Amino acid sequence: MTDRASAIIRIGGAIRSDLIEPLIDAIACDHGMLDWVGATVDASHIVDGQALEICAHGLVGGQFDQVEDFCTHHGIPFVRNSDPCVGAFSAQRAVYTGEGDPLYFDTNGSDHVLMSRTELNGLGSIAAADAWFEIAAFVPPPISIASAPEEQGPWSRRAGHPLADWKYEISNDDTRLGYLDWIAAREANETGDTMPRAEAVAPDVPQLYLHLYHGRKDPDENLEDWGSDGPVIGPLAYVHTTYMCDVKFAATPEVMDRYFPAVMSDWRARGLSNVVGPLCDWRLTIFNDYVEHDGVYYGDWTVFTATPSELKRQPPRPRSQRDGTTSVDVHV
Repeated sequence: MTDRASAIIRIGGAIRSDLIEPLIDAIACDHGMLDWVGATVDASHIVDGQALEICAHGLVGGQFDQVEDFCTHHGIPFVRNSDPCVGAFSAQRAVYTGEGDPLYFDTNGSDHVLMSRTELNGLGSIAAADAWFEIAAFVPPPISIASAPEEQGPWSRRAGHPLADWKYEISNDDTRLGYLDWIAAREANETGDTMPRAEAVAPDVPQLYLHLYHGRKDPDENLEDWGSDGPVIGPLAYVHTTYMCDVKFAATPEVMDRYFPAVMSDWRARGLSNVVGPLCDWRLTIFNDYVEHDGVYYGDWTVFTATPSELKRQPPRPRSQRDGTTSVDVHV
């Protein structure tokens, strides 16, 4: 599973009035709450003279990805404190003063910043260390709501591209793009102005593949043989299984078009940005211990590496068909 942790973020400083609703949308995307009970955040909670503090459970990496990205884009100061995830990452404080890039500090879980000997030696002096701790202790000022300019800002709502649609795709894992990149992908998809992809020869280096086999049309069928051999899907960027619920992977649009044309057709019809690439995230559902693909239920699957030339010379076949075992490899 993805490593997660709870966190609290405090937001302050100058916020343009036209950015309040987009900020609320970003908070909702990160499942931010006013308290640990689950009170929702709305525009009435962003007021002059008060900082906004929100919390959330189970954040990937302990970060408010959308909120922190939004605030950094618009120079809105924040401080985020996240809990540790045992075996993955320590407790952390992120500080953004409204200028430059956010700075990250390890903490002891009680909001006390920790400095390693390596960091101290790198700073070189007590004065520099004092300045380092001063930045770590930064507190966002109270919110000051500023008037919106007449022209649209980079995160303002755009006609034909509702923030609610982007928010839905984020929550449904249909896109991982930021709002502006999401708009660009939608517009490119609508006009057909996709970037041409050169027909490059794949380098003859090992790449990752997913092979399905031991297939049947009916999951209740009792096979008297090894069943049908399924596709070798790839190359893939990664393969990941979560609690035997599904097999997640990422592939280029070309690979997706080859093995999942109906999915890509649906994404294009709906104008989803995931279709543009460079990688498309998708998954195969595990149903009663079977992986379903194109109407066939496969009882076995394997992940392996092979070079393109190896696959051409001899495609993989289940080892179970050769020596009675239940695994698979590439036999060259």
